[in-house]
Amino acid sequence: MKTLFRPWWLFALVYGFSAPLFAAPTLEAMQSVLQRFDPRLQIADISSTPMSGLYQIKLSSGQLLYTDAQGEFLLLGDLLQITETGLVDLTDLAQADERRVAMDQVPSDEKITFAASGEERAVVRVFTDISCPYCVQLHDQMADFNQQGITVEYLAMPRQGPGSRAFQQLVNIWCADQPAQALDQAMAGGRVRDQACEHPVTRHAQLAQRLRIQGTPATLLPDGQLVFGMVDVQTLLGHLNLNPR
Repeated sequence: MKTLFRPWWLFALVYGFSAPLFAAPTLEAMQSVLQRFDPRLQIADISSTPMSGLYQIKLSSGQLLYTDAQGEFLLLGDLLQITETGLVDLTDLAQADERRVAMDQVPSDEKITFAASGEERAVVRVFTDISCPYCVQLHDQMADFNQQGITVEYLAMPRQGPGSRAFQQLVNIWCADQPAQALDQAMAGGRVRDQACEHPVTRHAQLAQRLRIQGTPATLLPDGQLVFGMVDVQTLLGHLNLNPR
């Protein structure tokens, strides 16, 4: 079950609407309402949903809320659509698109890439931390991923934050002359010598925070869907709708 983020101001909003505020949820009107409770809250976009009369509010933080046409209520949670093939999580689809766009904007030279063997069939991005045992288990399967035509692009996510030993180790890896070899060495329990350079580790950590990624490993599929935790090659092939070679 997903843990939902419910800040104090949301409860104030949900219980504070006692009368219609406007005929349709415009950005300007909703913005004025939110700022009554917290001036820092900024709305990036308001859009319709497949549910009649329900609108999606996207905050600048990426948080998604829902409101009715009159602006009397706010909802926080997942919007699920019932289809003939099952439930579709519309909230996650909206967030997946945001993740996909954000990941596409990360320069190639900021990522450590383990390229597919032969024809490339898919590219996945993985936030990793060398102090994370499940990240080590995932990395141990790299040859299998690559043999199945899957390219893995790594981004750094030091869970213990700046100043930690893991943070410095990730900096050492990204600053190494051969980062992929250095990452292999660190994942195998070896020590990578201390180095300093203009590195992307802090930017990667900030990106993970913006995308609300809180643990490692976190694997992003080509469409932006997020898979948490260690995945083996068969599971990843299933997520990618690929048959084994």
